[in-house]
Amino acid sequence: MKRLLEQIKVVKAIDIGDINIEGSITFYNVTDFRKFVVTLITTQVNQGKKVSLAFLQSKDELGTGLKRIGEPLEKIAGTGGEFITLNVEKSTEEMEDGYSYIAVETFTDDLNLVNCCSTVMFGDARNNPVE
Repeated sequence: MKRLLEQIKVVKAIDIGDINIEGSITFYNVTDFRKFVVTLITTQVNQGKKVSLAFLQSKDELGTGLKRIGEPLEKIAGTGGEFITLNVEKSTEEMEDGYSYIAVETFTDDLNLVNCCSTVMFGDARNNPVE
C-alpha cells in the first residue's frame, strides 16, 4: 500500500494575512492530479458576516482566461462571531477543456480585520509517487 504522502501533494495557497486585502494570486498546475482540496482557516469573524472561498481556473500560470470553477462556498458566522474553517474539494473533471491551472480566491463582507491562511492539497495523482 502506498503512503499517503506518495499520493498527495500539499502547497500553501495563501499566506497568513488580512482576507480583505487583495494580494497576488498563485496558480498551480493540476495536470498530474485528478482532485484538489483547499482548507481555509480564519481568525474571528463577526456575527452574521460571511466568508467565501472559491476556486479559479486558468489556462496558464499567468491567469489567461481566468474564471471560477462553480460557485463559491460560503459560511456565515454564528452568534457572537466565530473562527471559520472551510474545506472545498473539486475534481479536474469540473474544469473546462484547455484549463489546467487553479488558484484560490477568498473574501468576506466583514470590514474588520479577519486574518486567514489556506492550504491546497492535490490528490488522486495520475502518476505515483508524487514529486
